[in-house]
Amino acid sequence: MLLLLLSLLLPPTLSLTCIPLNTTTTPLSLHLLTQFCVGHLNSLTPNSFYTLGSNGVQFPTSETNDQFWLDVLHPEYPVTLKSPVDFIINDCFPSINNFIEYDFDTQREFEPILVTLCVSLNALPVSVNSDVKIMEALEGMRMVKNVTYEWENKSNLEIVEEVFEEYKEGFVKGEVVKIDPGYRWDGGKTPLIYHLTKDMDYSIVDFAVQNRLFTFFLANGCVPLTADHRVEEKIFRHFKKGSSTTAVYGYDDSVPLFGGDTYEAETNCVREHDIGQVASTAVNNVNFYNTSGQIENLEPNPIPVVEYDPEKTYVAFIVGDGDNFWHLKNNHMKLFNERQTLCLDDPESCFPMSWSIAPAAAKYMSDIIRYYDGIAKNTTKDYFVLPPSGSLYSYPGLFPSDVQDDYINTMDKDMKVYNTRVSVHWEWFYNWRHAISTYFTKWSEFATSPRGFVLANVPYLLPVWIFRGKEYRMVGDNVVLFKPNEWRYSSQKQSHTTEEMADILNGFEKGYITPVYMTIDGSLEPIQATHDLVTKYLDDHVEIVTAESLVDLVIEKEATAQAVKK
Repeated sequence: MLLLLLSLLLPPTLSLTCIPLNTTTTPLSLHLLTQFCVGHLNSLTPNSFYTLGSNGVQFPTSETNDQFWLDVLHPEYPVTLKSPVDFIINDCFPSINNFIEYDFDTQREFEPILVTLCVSLNALPVSVNSDVKIMEALEGMRMVKNVTYEWENKSNLEIVEEVFEEYKEGFVKGEVVKIDPGYRWDGGKTPLIYHLTKDMDYSIVDFAVQNRLFTFFLANGCVPLTADHRVEEKIFRHFKKGSSTTAVYGYDDSVPLFGGDTYEAETNCVREHDIGQVASTAVNNVNFYNTSGQIENLEPNPIPVVEYDPEKTYVAFIVGDGDNFWHLKNNHMKLFNERQTLCLDDPESCFPMSWSIAPAAAKYMSDIIRYYDGIAKNTTKDYFVLPPSGSLYSYPGLFPSDVQDDYINTMDKDMKVYNTRVSVHWEWFYNWRHAISTYFTKWSEFATSPRGFVLANVPYLLPVWIFRGKEYRMVGDNVVLFKPNEWRYSSQKQSHTTEEMADILNGFEKGYITPVYMTIDGSLEPIQATHDLVTKYLDDHVEIVTAESLVDLVIEKEATAQAVKK
């Protein structure tokens, strides 16, 4: 009796089933079913199933660091390894008795909306050409639909619209998922022409299933005057939640133009201009990194007080691309650990560094963000800022007025989570004047403390013309817009070696105040590069400060200038 009582009082023993899953050893026809099962089972018993090595096809040669995060975050979990087939038959099938049959070979294009249908009907997506053991194990299970035949002569557009109209009420509002089934666009003179020639990235399917998010993809869904666009707008109108922006998880790489993806930020996708993206393709196990719960507030490192000196040049380094879950899980991990090693090995050479971190990661990947916060506490000189453009990768200057109001309130809360007053901000090159007269003016009226926005243009190679020869522009007396100053390593403009970047910073006139926004989606190694830059090449008058300090320095500089005028 005593043992029974103790067993009831003690917390349950943690256990974890790990499923090795990659594009070389597991047939693609099993990836959808495996990821769906992981999401379904984790919705019943959170944090019980985990995929290892699930390389997304967008990054086929990259590491996913699944083992690293498992070892670091949950070394106490006893682990059982199972093959995908073993896991599907012995763990997944007993938990759900329904399945939908489809043909992977001929219906890959429909797999994103198939996820939605399966969630709606509480059924598993099983291809007719699945492993023979899986097909045998289906004996006794109930086939609720056979879309191999029902969808045989239908287009993806027809299927998406049908599933949406029949099952739209069963999903969370305010968030959707887009997963490209493998389209490739011609680009150039025929940007709207596409072909299904790539493989789908299944990594985020478990996330969509576990959180009951409507999942789909329409190749030309963001292109006005197309049939796809008509349905896409209908979907987003339904899933809109009040005056809030709708968050799109996954990634929209449709209609590539000028070397970029026209609709990746999503804001231009619908006429209402009220949606934004959380870049999250090629990321598996997202919910598993949230065992400690959503972050409400991180305690920041103390920000050094810096008084403005007109004989100094002030620079703040910002590590970019933290809006992307894949970078947060992979590249940021390597960079944070590299930064910690450099700072702890030589504390005297450690200087302030700011990192862009997606607010959505505080909600869904809180364990990883707490790990980075721990490193920041170890170095004592690392800080967080919001990525472009704040709460979502979006163009807020295009939002309707009521959506801007709601977004500013949401973003203010997100700033408090990371204890920052700074955000990177992107807009289309033609919209800066409107963004200043609406969005940034609203910020000036709303903010009770100074705020800073590090601007970047879309396309980024074009200059932002609003600065009138200065390195910043004030909106009201409390909002600072910083002129773009980006550092990339590639064959493009704004790309510089460490020595070249040092020459640029050393050459700024004294009194200059500027951020340096560093992208990591090219070949730049920002931690080692900035360490070499600061310790080897910068002149004494160049001082490295936090992004927060940049804002205060501009306010002080402007106040001093106004006092002199009086």
